[in-house]
Amino acid sequence: MIRHQLEFKCRLITFLNKDFEEETMG
Repeated sequence: MIRHQLEFKCRLITFLNKDFEEETMG
């Protein structure tokens, strides 16, 4: 359960970072 939450959090952070980088560059 905790491992699943950790994986989800990592994916969410990666997704947010990608979105943030695209907005900053644009």
